Amino acid sequence: MNHTTATTRVLLVPELFDMVIQDMDQSTLTKAARVNKHWSGAALACLWESQVDLKPLFNLLATKGYELKDNKLVRESTLPLRSTLLTPLSIPLRLPTEQSWRRFFEYSRRIKSLRIDDTEERDTFLLDTFARLRPFHIGENGNLFPFLRSLRWTGATETSLLHRSVLFMHPGIRKFHVTLPSSYVHTLPGDALRQYVDHVIGRMPNIAHLAVIMKGYAAVVEPSVLQLIKGYTKTLETLEVPKYWTSSALIEILSSLPRFRNLQIQTSEKSVGVYDPARRFKPTLLPNVASWPSLEKLHLSAPYGEVTDYLRRNTLPPSVVELFIYTPRQE
Repeated sequence: MNHTTATTRVLLVPELFDMVIQDMDQSTLTKAARVNKHWSGAALACLWESQVDLKPLFNLLATKGYELKDNKLVRESTLPLRSTLLTPLSIPLRLPTEQSWRRFFEYSRRIKSLRIDDTEERDTFLLDTFARLRPFHIGENGNLFPFLRSLRWTGATETSLLHRSVLFMHPGIRKFHVTLPSSYVHTLPGDALRQYVDHVIGRMPNIAHLAVIMKGYAAVVEPSVLQLIKGYTKTLETLEVPKYWTSSALIEILSSLPRFRNLQIQTSEKSVGVYDPARRFKPTLLPNVASWPSLEKLHLSAPYGEVTDYLRRNTLPPSVVELFIYTPRQE
């Protein structure tokens, strides 16, 4: 190898090589993974770092296809064969081998960011299959995603929240983005949502960045959201909510958290909050407690008069570098 060119010297420095790899698109990364062992490790790490589909993992278990039979994943041993009489031969189906499971785990542990939309019917089979197949004898402490740090989950129903998303939770996750079922727009959540919040707090105790998204009124799910936030009083740094979810109760809790830095508003169409004029924005902060000890960014969504009255009564710390006020449309 010619070590005199600038490109070669750059690629010999691990840190610079990683920067180059991370700037490649998927097609280029796929080609880079075939260069040599050194390139392959770095390229595969980037390719698998962020996943939005579990299908590639299942393909590692059964490259020629798979199906669920008697609650077990089975794969075809060979391609379909036909006799000279054109009658189908019986093709035996086999369970994934131990080697296949280990390859599956080798790749799953590369994943650091996972995004799953449980409202997509095409993913339902994979998710339910994964729930039955979780191989505790191979994973680290029963978890197939030991290096997962960011989990984005869109729940279809309360049942899917409880029985599917909890499969991917573990203490190593720091960033959690959950989109609650759209059914809550018209109905009040049941006991399943409270149970789900308990699961989240118990299985992911170190969340620093939290996003809770749902169309509709904040009051519908506010008790559960506040319960979730209270579970992270020592770790929470950033919270994202839809418009008009910054209620008095929410501000009262967040202002007392020691590490909390950013309260941000989601303005996408998938997270359209609804303004409720019956809910007044009048947070009451404790007089003898230092409010917002680490605050940097504050986004509030409430009538301008109520927000300015709150700011007059409660001085923000000098650490604040960004203040946004989202007011109802009639203002």
